[in-house]
Amino acid sequence: MNDQIERDLVARLNYLSWAVMAALAGASLLYLPWEILSGVVAGGLLVTINVQLLRRAVTKALSTEFKVVNSRKPGQKLKRMLVKFYICFILTGVVIYFLISKHLVDVLGLLLGLSTFILTVFLVIIQEIGKLFYHKPTKEAF
Repeated sequence: MNDQIERDLVARLNYLSWAVMAALAGASLLYLPWEILSGVVAGGLLVTINVQLLRRAVTKALSTEFKVVNSRKPGQKLKRMLVKFYICFILTGVVIYFLISKHLVDVLGLLLGLSTFILTVFLVIIQEIGKLFYHKPTKEAF
């Protein structure tokens, strides 16, 4: 895949994720109680920040991994990335536990907020499928 296409896809996922979170928060503000709104915002922020941190760690690990060919331990960057991933995963679990155990947010709202990125991925998949089906063929296609 082309690097520019990948960067565009990641940027679209990023912007659309924030838009979906804002839309869910706006809809819950209009139609649902305040506790659910705080859960949607907390869950949306958690998942969006986690995805950004994971994307940055993976990009850094893979880009430096292939440049350093003659190093003594070529898998060291990937191991660091996995450690960062697990630390981030554990911290996210602790934050979710704290939010639920202290009754700071509603569980339903938190689940709705945590599903923000999944909704975003489905939207991007639907857009890409739509591009495939409704793409006008060019002369080169024949």
